Amino acid sequence: MNGAEGPLFVRQSRFGNWDTVSETTAEDLTFPADILGDVVDSDCQTSIWEVEGQDSSDIDYLVPGLIPRSNSNFAEITLRFISGWRLDKLGLKKRKTIGTCLDDKLNKKSMHWIVEIPTVNEAIRFAKGLTYRQARMYNKDSVMRRFALSLQEQRLQIKNVNKELLVQLVKEGHLRGAPPTPVADAPVVAASLGEAEDSPRAARSLGP
Repeated sequence: MNGAEGPLFVRQSRFGNWDTVSETTAEDLTFPADILGDVVDSDCQTSIWEVEGQDSSDIDYLVPGLIPRSNSNFAEITLRFISGWRLDKLGLKKRKTIGTCLDDKLNKKSMHWIVEIPTVNEAIRFAKGLTYRQARMYNKDSVMRRFALSLQEQRLQIKNVNKELLVQLVKEGHLRGAPPTPVADAPVVAASLGEAEDSPRAARSLGP
């Protein structure tokens, strides 16, 4: 838990000029449409992940876990946070669901929630709720290091990972040897990845 504010929720931010939005931004038709598109998924819902705080090790694993299965390239990742207290204050309905990220261990921890955002006004308030805490940005190299670490710790299954990502990890020196070959229902064999250069704590020290 995160003190009196309860749990903390994380959402990946994929686009939008967030520098134009703050807790004081007007809640009207001038609100940036790109930000609304970033916070609302299909069917007027949004996906968030519950963690124990901004120093939770689960955040390290969410970084590679949230990369879409279809992605063939690594890129920067930005995570935004909202407290459980603030989310409850918004009065939005939410329900816990099974996660579908790349990290099987996170999926099994019952951390994933779906929040219903049926109106534009509620989407605006939710977006503003994500501005009260500083976003955490991870550069491409940091994302690749965390991805390699999750592979070595057998948190990701090779069959769910785009082969192009594995090739890039080898080329950039984050994995040693040839990219592992996908085998149905088989986890990554840690020995095939070479020696680890990072521990979970060391990975966190890399920073965004």
